[in-house]
Amino acid sequence: MSIKVLILSSREDVHATRVEHCLQELGVRTQYWRFDPFVHDCQLNFSISNSQNLFQFNLEDVPMDMSSFSSIWFRRPGPLKSKAFFQPWIEQMMMVEARQALMGMLYALPCLWVNYPARDTSATLKLFQLQVAKNVGMTLPETIVTNEPGIARAFYEKFGGNVIYKLVAETSNFSLPSFEFPHGIPTLPLREVDLKHLEQVRHAPHLFQERVDKQSDVRVTVIGKKVFATHIESQKGTGKLDWRNDYSVPMTEWQLPDELSEQCIAMLKALGLNYGAFDFCLDKNGRYVFLEVNPAGQYLWVEERTEQPLSKEMALLLAGQSAPLVDYCAAAF
Repeated sequence: MSIKVLILSSREDVHATRVEHCLQELGVRTQYWRFDPFVHDCQLNFSISNSQNLFQFNLEDVPMDMSSFSSIWFRRPGPLKSKAFFQPWIEQMMMVEARQALMGMLYALPCLWVNYPARDTSATLKLFQLQVAKNVGMTLPETIVTNEPGIARAFYEKFGGNVIYKLVAETSNFSLPSFEFPHGIPTLPLREVDLKHLEQVRHAPHLFQERVDKQSDVRVTVIGKKVFATHIESQKGTGKLDWRNDYSVPMTEWQLPDELSEQCIAMLKALGLNYGAFDFCLDKNGRYVFLEVNPAGQYLWVEERTEQPLSKEMALLLAGQSAPLVDYCAAAF
């Protein structure tokens, strides 16, 4: 059977087009799709019985048989979109029905997933990540989540003011007004001047961590069973606390200790993922401290700065020429 890969993204996504090029070099066919036309612009035909399953639809008169794909890259599928209705509850109910239908059909596709949608969703939970990281033996910064100002103050005092604040969910950034700049909240220090505002902690859960005395940052990109590491000299730029604020600092390919590589593999396997982008900081004592893992993290900047063949490795994984960490059954069940 010929290999065919579905990329849940669009050709405006440079990561997707780079991998598509690598797949073409391997003789693999590709097709793009995003979720936005599903509700109104696709003619759907799905059936399930004891004898067979069928999942097909037409998009702009182009038929797509979802069972024909050997693997699916859950890259950037985008949101479902609906037309506005006079009664808002109709639109809301229709969107719930559409999402339940789409995700149910996708979850049932027994192919290689990078990553399986349900696993991708659960793996974005930062507090869950920390527990899994602890389970596989990684070093963590002490972390609290609280809506009690007194607990936040005590945590600040415990570490002598060496405390940072970050969002519990990165998607919270989407709630910011569009005119805010920069559009997003990076990791921030909790300063003495901020203590007079601690009463605001009562309004929502807040995440605080001990601030690691670091010498640099390390990005680890795991694709299937392959581990790629990049050393980021974050303390040489303006992103000393959050290196994402300054991509101009030196970055080089890095050799991880074997134990940490094995822990990264073990963590992704526990999360049911075939891809993940880990962030660690390297402290002054030479310890690798886990910060988080992004199941859909960007990596092209790593490839361009260090010439590590990440897009090619992703293509090999999707083409079935590189071993996955988890197959469909492991991810789904």
